[in-house]
Amino acid sequence: MDTATGSETELVIDTLAFLRRKARALARSQRALSRKKKGSKNRAKARTRLGVVHHKVREARLDHAHQEASKIVASHDVVAVENPSVACITRTKLAKSVHDQAMAQFLRLLRGKAERQGKICKKVDRFPPSTQICSSYKDMTGAKGLAELQIHHWICSTCNTSHDRDVNGACNILTEGLCLLEVEKPTMVADGRSETENACGADVRPVVILAVGEDADIGTEAGRASEDRRLCPV
Repeated sequence: MDTATGSETELVIDTLAFLRRKARALARSQRALSRKKKGSKNRAKARTRLGVVHHKVREARLDHAHQEASKIVASHDVVAVENPSVACITRTKLAKSVHDQAMAQFLRLLRGKAERQGKICKKVDRFPPSTQICSSYKDMTGAKGLAELQIHHWICSTCNTSHDRDVNGACNILTEGLCLLEVEKPTMVADGRSETENACGADVRPVVILAVGEDADIGTEAGRASEDRRLCPV
């Protein structure tokens, strides 16, 4: 939300293909390594050069994730993210792109930065069809199935609202995250720091236990007489 105008703003982060940009350098280093004799010093040097290229890819990806996560946490008090199953996604044809973006690493950094700065990062279940539900009318009119996965823009047949697939999914995830926060919000009473379920203490009164046999007459004349007989036998 833009605090100056009060209108909603959409920020789309470009997906940088770190591994694909270094694909030629990696292939060249890998070919040079394969031509070297095993156990030789030249092979060790080629292995080191290949490792340097992989290290550059890793550091560039990690730096980008740190920068974007810091921007998101600094400009928002509540962040709602979908909890994807990265292991399942990597079994599809999108495996290389998913690994190149390091989705799990980015979400881990985002949650860690939000926790350190006192912000809220809420995880939303991945099973609701967030990209298929119209964020305005809440009707499922979007593109469905793997066959229509390439459709990035669609128009709701109910309210005639034009949607971007990713932005519409982000709006639905944010709405679901805010609803979960409202459900988990405790009811505050008294000084504002006690929950209603903890406001009243436990019952400390002793439980009344009925006596059985001769002890049942204690307190009456017959009971006192029987007690005297037990204490002073003839």
